[in-house]
Amino acid sequence: MSIVFGNFIDADDREEYLSLIFWGKNHSLQERWRNNGLSADFLADYWTTFFSGSNPVSVARQHEIRGTIAYIANELLENTMKFRDDGYDVCPVSFRMSLSKQALRFYVTNGLSHAASLRFQDYVRTVIANDPAELYLQQLEANACSRDNSISRLGLLTLLNDYHVELAWKFEEFDAISPLMTVTVMAVIRLPFEEERKTAHHKE
Repeated sequence: MSIVFGNFIDADDREEYLSLIFWGKNHSLQERWRNNGLSADFLADYWTTFFSGSNPVSVARQHEIRGTIAYIANELLENTMKFRDDGYDVCPVSFRMSLSKQALRFYVTNGLSHAASLRFQDYVRTVIANDPAELYLQQLEANACSRDNSISRLGLLTLLNDYHVELAWKFEEFDAISPLMTVTVMAVIRLPFEEERKTAHHKE
């Protein structure tokens, strides 16, 4: 059984893609928090090479693309590492990025308990049903009044508001006997950079 929110598109192995697996056996993934930035920078450097250029405009655009990819990847990784359930170490965190002619898609999958899955689904419904800008302001106010600094809930809202990312979610049962659920968050950025890509490939 799977529950889908938004326009979720399954990963396509025919596209250009890169996958990373994070498995915390001896050390929890939360203990390796600082590695998220390193992973995000690697992903950004890898994919930016697909948008190479030599003129000042294309170089500036390449820098913009790199910053966007690094921020989105880091935000998705941080949220995943922060809220995954370490009680279920049978399911590693997987991170995949794929490139098509129109979009760059991020997929991040992790395991969580059934109860945590239901709470997350409720939050997703709230995000989908409301204006992200209004939710962002409401969350800022809530955070200012809260003593709990561990949950900000601003990450996904920032992606929606500032980076115009398209988000979708898929919740699935891990197997028939386990109480574990998996959630895959898909983030999509549309690419208004097709001319730069064509130019780069033509020069090659």
